[in-house]
Amino acid sequence: AVDGVPTVASTAPAPLPTPTEEVPVSEQPAPQPTAALSAGDLVRGASSSAVYYYGSDGKRHIFPNETVYFSWYEDFSDVKIVSDNQLAGFALGNLVRIRPGTKLVKIVSDPKVYAVEPGGVLRWVTSEDQATALFGADWAKRVVDVDVSLFTAYSYGSDLAANELPLGAVFRYK
Repeated sequence: AVDGVPTVASTAPAPLPTPTEEVPVSEQPAPQPTAALSAGDLVRGASSSAVYYYGSDGKRHIFPNETVYFSWYEDFSDVKIVSDNQLAGFALGNLVRIRPGTKLVKIVSDPKVYAVEPGGVLRWVTSEDQATALFGADWAKRVVDVDVSLFTAYSYGSDLAANELPLGAVFRYK
């Protein structure tokens, strides 16, 4: 101890090989992927399967599950892989929610079904008749259960009025 401050004995690091020495592959550090990211990119760390949306705020926003991811994208082909260190350098942002207009959501413990509007606003679809009128006879196929712990990422708007389309609704015309 020097002046009451503990000291730690250190050993000198091993000398680096000279440029003429060959370093066995097993001793070479694994290359760490890096990528220049732009707002809107999809990204994951080299050792993780979790996918994030890289926002214009410079934060990484996680897709909590595949249901949410596939409400926005068809596949994983545009996901960029970055080093775990690079990923850790981005602050965590908000949870990515179901894409408005693509799915109807509910929680297991509550039979109410909601349309999702921009900003994660939930609008209660008040009856099966209303759901059929707005989303067709197979509306129930669009319903996904959202884990109750993720429902806090949404906010509640007013109930949908009869024949009122939710904002952001995505429809196919035949």
